[in-house]
Amino acid sequence: MHVLKRFTSSKKPSPEQNNTPSGLFARLKTGLQRTGAGFSKKLGHLLLGAKKIDAALLEELETQLLLADIGVEATDAIISSLTEQVARKSLTDAAALYKALQEQLVALLEPCAKPLHIDDQHKPYVILIVGVNGVGKTTTIGKLARRFQSEGKKVMLA
Repeated sequence: MHVLKRFTSSKKPSPEQNNTPSGLFARLKTGLQRTGAGFSKKLGHLLLGAKKIDAALLEELETQLLLADIGVEATDAIISSLTEQVARKSLTDAAALYKALQEQLVALLEPCAKPLHIDDQHKPYVILIVGVNGVGKTTTIGKLARRFQSEGKKVMLA
């Protein structure tokens, strides 16, 4: 009923009533922060609050990775590696599991790391940024734009 009133009412809520940020970029930034913080917070509570590493903990970790759009194949590889380390007793507590998870995620991304080289012969030079919610796309785009401007390049964001 409240939602219906909100959409049928011709009177807009005052800024005091509406706590959502105005503007597309402000709303986008807030949403991305909430998504990233939610994932980190859930993983922190899950892993650092756990007393022991068991099948239920690994299953919940798998669920959180999938919900964070890590991908089925990557999640399967991460969980398999962590399960193997637990079986070998190289991971004995949740803090060690958390550190191993971080190492797995970094190892997964390292092969993709390349320096950015802009070919000045091709104009316009287009960079497409793609990623899941909360990974810092907007922040990275801003940093790249500032860097390119400081190098004397003309920048357009679209």
